[in-house]
Amino acid sequence: MIILLSKNAAEISTEEIMDWLDSYKCSFRRINGEDLESDATLNIRLEDNNYVNSLVTKLNDERNIIWFRRGASSTTQGIFSPKAGYEVLGEVKGHLYNEFSIIRLHFYDILNKLDKVRWIDDYRKSSLNKLSVLKLTTEYGIKIPPTVVTNKKEIALAFLREQGRMITKPISEVAAIDSKRLMYHMETKEVFEADFETDIFYPSLFQKLIEKKIDIRVFYLDNTFYSMAIFSQRRAAAQIDFRNYSYDDPDRMVPYQLPEKLEAKLQALVDRMGYQHCSIDFIKGKDKQLYFLEVNPIGQFGMVSKPCNYHLEMKIANYLKNQHEKRA
Repeated sequence: MIILLSKNAAEISTEEIMDWLDSYKCSFRRINGEDLESDATLNIRLEDNNYVNSLVTKLNDERNIIWFRRGASSTTQGIFSPKAGYEVLGEVKGHLYNEFSIIRLHFYDILNKLDKVRWIDDYRKSSLNKLSVLKLTTEYGIKIPPTVVTNKKEIALAFLREQGRMITKPISEVAAIDSKRLMYHMETKEVFEADFETDIFYPSLFQKLIEKKIDIRVFYLDNTFYSMAIFSQRRAAAQIDFRNYSYDDPDRMVPYQLPEKLEAKLQALVDRMGYQHCSIDFIKGKDKQLYFLEVNPIGQFGMVSKPCNYHLEMKIANYLKNQHEKRA
């Protein structure tokens, strides 16, 4: 059986892969990370040699391919929704989500110990340290924007004067902040001298602002890179961060071919990191140089697949099907 580990919301790509698997007459099952939370029969006895869980027992009797797509949404199944009559602080919801994450990751650990299971991208590699990746990237001769992490105004300003222009962005992941009345989304922003009001601030990442020609999104699958150019510079709102979309006036997105030598370096990098699939972001500067930005192990690929007619959902389904057949 092919097991798809996903989440219960905003995962159209998982559903499209399921459609392809269904057309291939593959045996598959989708398990959302939230399913354990809502399972009234959840029963994990840590002192027992065997876990009382019918799903694990069934999986142990089959040769399975497990594709880790996503874990779970940062919600608690709507338990504290207004309809339920509860009003709980966001910090409490965050704590409960972290509590459940331990259970979910333990369940993955159980699956990982089964003799007849093979993972397509290990769940333990679904998060990474972006600073470590940037440093590792330079070891393979891949260019990155000049970067500094600091909490001191004098260091940040010296870097700004050295580079001419600079941006800041999250060191970890982009988050959405709900203030009840408004939703705030983090993005990459240019930073100016006037933005620094104190001598000491929270540790932040700064990079040289590379004047771009295009953004490049790459999806990697099984030794092949599928790249897309995003013409983000014609709109002022998207020049720093192309994620400032305009659905009324969308940016042009077309297939793009990375240089052969760069693909070879990227192949060595993803092999080192142990990924069978991931998303990679680059920018091409007006200086004609390609600059690596980040790797996302579980990045969305629909935005690359459809504009470029790569049919990545079909290719992923084929890959899962072939890997499963090898184990039959």
